[in-house]
Amino acid sequence: MGDSLRKLPERIKDFCNLSKGNVGGAIEAVASEVVPFLGAVRPVIEETDKIRLSHLLVGLKHGNDFDFQIEKLYDYIDKPEKASYVVSMFRESLMSSSHIVNTIMGIQLSKMIGGNSDITQEDLIIYDALISFNDFDAKNYKLIYELTQNDPFRTDDGICINDASLRQLPNYDGLMVTVSKSEKVGLLTYLPAATYDEGEMKAMATGSFYLINKFSKIFYDMICEAFTICE
Repeated sequence: MGDSLRKLPERIKDFCNLSKGNVGGAIEAVASEVVPFLGAVRPVIEETDKIRLSHLLVGLKHGNDFDFQIEKLYDYIDKPEKASYVVSMFRESLMSSSHIVNTIMGIQLSKMIGGNSDITQEDLIIYDALISFNDFDAKNYKLIYELTQNDPFRTDDGICINDASLRQLPNYDGLMVTVSKSEKVGLLTYLPAATYDEGEMKAMATGSFYLINKFSKIFYDMICEAFTICE
């Protein structure tokens, strides 16, 4: 590893260790060395940044001792791709105004350091969703998922979100924005047609259907946990 990467775990440790005093100063002092991009925003690091970062850290704590989690994060960064992922989460949290989403970022980091695994496709899909979503999307996604589970449209491939079942809701336009984002990042799979059982016969339906894939449930559980933390 190069000099910058060797220094990164210590910088991340300093960055996270907010319990030792000057929060704003700690962030400003290490930000420009962790990611050059953050150096450009040093003049605008203020109280709002502390609030944004605090939500990520609450998610990172994840029911564990905070110092223990920081040490785990410190030990986790042993490869460039891990370092890039972790730093990107901190960068996105400072740019975000979505507290629920920031909390999910911390939950995601907690999950990753707990398993100490390499970056997977699942991790990248979760990351893409987090940088695309705002708090309205998190609320919409939770509603859509729960509505679908309560009244599923079950196809040969699994459970689908049926556009028609959402159209009757007053916030339909906002829900479909969230559905579109979810499909784009890989949380939902679009199906132009779906085959399903109708009695003893097979029927074909055409329209807008979105298949709940294996990443959908993972993200839903993280949203639920974040809402519980933020209550």
